[in-house]
Amino acid sequence: VPAAEQAAVSAAEAAAAAEAAHAEALAREAAAQEASIVAQNAWLEETTSVGELTKTLGSFDGVALERAVALESSQKKLSELSDLLQKFRNHAAGGAQDPAVGAPVAADAPAADDVPADAVAQSAAPEESVAA
Repeated sequence: VPAAEQAAVSAAEAAAAAEAAHAEALAREAAAQEASIVAQNAWLEETTSVGELTKTLGSFDGVALERAVALESSQKKLSELSDLLQKFRNHAAGGAQDPAVGAPVAADAPAADDVPADAVAQSAAPEESVAA
């Protein structure tokens, strides 16, 4: 009978070892599934982020064009105002007449960029005239 008991013990030990191996395999499978889910979620987040950034970058062309047009318009206005300011300064300095506009041209008149803004504001104030 000892051989039969020994065989039963060996079978029980083998069954316990098989159950432990099965449980370990199930745990590894669960861990692998969890890692796969985490990776898929990360992929989804990154794909969404890339899609949003691609959409944002696609709208930059329109924004850049709008800003280029606004910049060009502002530069044109600045140029016109600088020309007008220079003509005003020439006239205020009592220089020779500019034949194109009938305004005086002073050879020593400062450039528009050389005069402080507060000086321009003071010189732009209308003079009081005395009615006859």
